[in-house]
This record gives sequence, structure tokens and C-alpha cells, in this order.
Amino acid sequence: MTAPRTAVSENETMIYANQITRQTGERVLFSDLSFFLPAGSYTCVMGASGSGKTVLLEMIAGRQKPDSGSLVVNKIDMLEITAERLPYVRREIGFVESTPTLLENRSAVENIRLPLDIAGFDRRAATERVTETLDELGLTVIGDVPVQRLTNDQRWLVTCARATVHRPAVLLVDEPIDVSEATLQRQQHATERLLANGATVLSAMSAAGGRPPDISIEIKQGRSFINEQLSVVH
Repeated sequence: MTAPRTAVSENETMIYANQITRQTGERVLFSDLSFFLPAGSYTCVMGASGSGKTVLLEMIAGRQKPDSGSLVVNKIDMLEITAERLPYVRREIGFVESTPTLLENRSAVENIRLPLDIAGFDRRAATERVTETLDELGLTVIGDVPVQRLTNDQRWLVTCARATVHRPAVLLVDEPIDVSEATLQRQQHATERLLANGATVLSAMSAAGGRPPDISIEIKQGRSFINEQLSVVH
């Protein structure tokens, strides 16, 4: 069994990007993206539609790679990581997608416990963790319901639960499509718990109604502005 994760050390986790470039087709998405996010920080990433917020989150999660530059996540060089090692790195990262990708013929509980099964939690520890997470997000009553029967808000909260049940060191939250304010507040509650344990959180959502971000990143014309100032990392 893999032991349940304890609080993250202040010096353990961080995200470092320096002069990242990324081109999709003929379009240059990032020409010079640079920032440093310390362990335990809460960051909001902003930008116009199509500015690359989702691509940035996917690069941090290891789903895409920059064309050049430096990207270090939890002390791992994401440009140099091998395909064999990537699944182990992803165990320390939670990703809340804007549009949930779930196992449609499985229940909410079966979807949520998937990261614990992959990490090797024994059955009792996994059950306790899933029960705790269901309660935290107000999902207990739909735990045994197949996700294909859930509402849009419930599906997104199941995605949040799956991304946080293993208490990741890094949590990435993409902006959801058409969910209620009450649902966003439930997700914020789960985020607060991870932050209290030292996780590093990067969210592509406004922090309105929740904890103000420690850092704001705005992506404009392929470059990053930290707290409204152009970021240059040496």
C-alpha cells in the first residue's frame, strides 16, 4: 500500500517556467512565458479566450510539452521527462478539466477512487478517503449513481473529487462550462483544504467569492504578466 499523503513541505513543491514557447500549427501561442510559483501558493491564471490558459495547465500536467524553454514541476523537468516516468509524476498532480472526462458506465465512487487504485491504496484506506471526499463535496447521496445519469454540476464535482482524492501536491483547475455558483463554492472548499496542507494550486477561474489569489498570471500576446507586471525569470 502507498501511505496516505501527509502535508507537503514548504520547500518540496513549486512550478517554474522560463521563456516557454509553444506553437500550434502556424500560430505562436506562447513566445516568452515565465513565472515562478512557490510551494503552497494559490495562483489564478487569466487571459482572453484562446490565450492559452488550458494549454498552460496541460503542459504543467505533462499532457503537452513546450517547444522550448524550461518547465519544472515538483522538481521534475517536464521537457526531459520520459514516457515511462510520466505516470508516476502525474500521481502528484490533480487536474480538474473544464469538460469532465469520466468512465460513463461506472458510478461516481468508482470514478473517484481510480487515482487511489492506481497509486496502490488498500481497499479500506481507499474507501475511507473516497467517503471523506464525497462528504467534502456534498456528493454522498449520488455516490452509487452511474455518472451518465448525473447533472452537469454533479459531473464536474465528481471530476473535482477524482482530482483531489489522492491529496496531490499540485492541483490544476480549468474553468468549467456552465456550472452554478454553489458548485464553484463546493470546489473552492476542497481547494482550501489542499492549500492548508501545502499544495500548490493553479486555477483558470476568477477567485471572486473565495480566497484571493496569492499570485495572478495574465497571459497576453504569448507573454506572462504577474500581478499586472511583465514577468522575467532569471
